[in-house]
Amino acid sequence: MSIRAGRPDDAEAVASFTQGTFSWGDYVGEAFPGWLEDPALHIVVATDEDDRAVGVMRTTLTSPREAWLASARVHPDHRGRGLATEMNEAGVAWAGAQGAVVARLLIEDWNEGPQRQVERMGYHKGNSWSFARRDDLQSDPNPLRNGGPRVPGPERLLPAAGAEVDDAFLAWSSGRLLRASRGLVSRHWAFWTLRPDDLVDARRRGALLTCPSGWVIGDLEEGHQGERRFSVTWLHASAEDSRRVLRACLDHAVERECESIALWLPVDAALDAAHEALGFEASTSSVWERPIR
Repeated sequence: MSIRAGRPDDAEAVASFTQGTFSWGDYVGEAFPGWLEDPALHIVVATDEDDRAVGVMRTTLTSPREAWLASARVHPDHRGRGLATEMNEAGVAWAGAQGAVVARLLIEDWNEGPQRQVERMGYHKGNSWSFARRDDLQSDPNPLRNGGPRVPGPERLLPAAGAEVDDAFLAWSSGRLLRASRGLVSRHWAFWTLRPDDLVDARRRGALLTCPSGWVIGDLEEGHQGERRFSVTWLHASAEDSRRVLRACLDHAVERECESIALWLPVDAALDAAHEALGFEASTSSVWERPIR
């Protein structure tokens, strides 16, 4: 067994051993060729004695000092041999050579095996995040699911003005959600330290939205199964206003003809209660991190 950089001729093997990862399949096989063409990504594979790929992992820099490791997959016949550990170490070594000082990854809170594995590698558990979603919004658009006609909530999301960027960042920086998130923000299943420029970039792409009770970063995207989805990856609201802001997010998704809405938000009592009341189904995962040097 060995670890090396991924190559285009690994695509068939990667697609083969990842196709049954989840009940719906896996995105890795389809995404792998594109990853190899992205200079921002470092792709490694574990290989068997015939140099056939039996494991894969990708690493990227989410900022000049932060690395994100993800999409670790190992062929079922080769699990338990330390291949995921070796690929992780290769990714961390690459990130350190680029100047990163911290490596992070995400593990579901129910998945105890990988948690024990990364602890042995020097990772420690950071904070927990809720991934909450509602599907079939167009066939079941009533946020309260009470059988009556849909009535929009009292607040609507609108594009934030440029002058609001500093206000939004300062409000969040002094609030409870800074502590709950440990200063991190997410997008495309990766996490990094939020900076004012992230809000500037969100506004430029039309994703920094505001309502009287707060601000959100929300993007219209295509989900893994091809559905139109509204993804909320950052939010500022008081505990008392959390439900109003999430209701506005739900209304926004329905009005934009999205089939689903997804939230990636730090675990927080007020937010958790709000998305549960609005009919979201949620699971929790935690960000794990380790110093590189």
